Amino acid sequence: MSRQEDDDHLANRLALRSVAAYVAHEINHPLGTIANLASLLSRRINAPIIRPSELASEINSIKLETRRAAEVVKNLRVLAGGLHGHRELVDVPALLREAVSRLRRRYGKDAVITRIECHHFPLRVQAVPDLLHIALYNLLINGVEAVKSVSTDRPRLILRARETADHWVVIDVIDNGPGVAEPIKRQVFEPFVSDKAGGSGLGLAICRDVIEWHRGVLSYVDLVGRGGACFRIKLPED
Repeated sequence: MSRQEDDDHLANRLALRSVAAYVAHEINHPLGTIANLASLLSRRINAPIIRPSELASEINSIKLETRRAAEVVKNLRVLAGGLHGHRELVDVPALLREAVSRLRRRYGKDAVITRIECHHFPLRVQAVPDLLHIALYNLLINGVEAVKSVSTDRPRLILRARETADHWVVIDVIDNGPGVAEPIKRQVFEPFVSDKAGGSGLGLAICRDVIEWHRGVLSYVDLVGRGGACFRIKLPED
């Protein structure tokens, strides 16, 4: 085998490992939520009083997360260019509400205080909804893991959306965690780079790929003197 063939073989192996890591990372989100919901269902079933409406709600949530898991490979194929993604007009406030609702299903309603601030209506972008949801949800997970890593009495996430004068839609995901460590700020969106113990370093890399696929920009904004982190999505307006 020639040196060029060796290099090509190594590149293909690394690419395959990256794809496998991406799939494993994304499929862990719905599986984690399903496991939490199953535990909650088990407790409700064994409670002295069983409320069918509560059971139905948890079962419907499990169905939603199962669909998310089934869509993981399809969504990543769209991202990699192996499958056409249908863009449509996406209502940004509705997207934010859906992501927050999913976050609460995973962690519980009271684990983190979440607030949505939307300063312009209507606020819409042309996007593949499931792909954009992946990016936003990963940013929310990143924020929750950040605030859980430090002792804070009121862990919180703020989702702030607005339109700029030059026709961009901006979504800020702000947490009150420790912020991004100085040594990795310039590499924070690179695969396998993380300052969290046990972190895969894939969530922010996937976010960046999704936003850039939509012709947008993902950046980290220093909250000087305030603490916490702000990740900013900029997407072209519809």
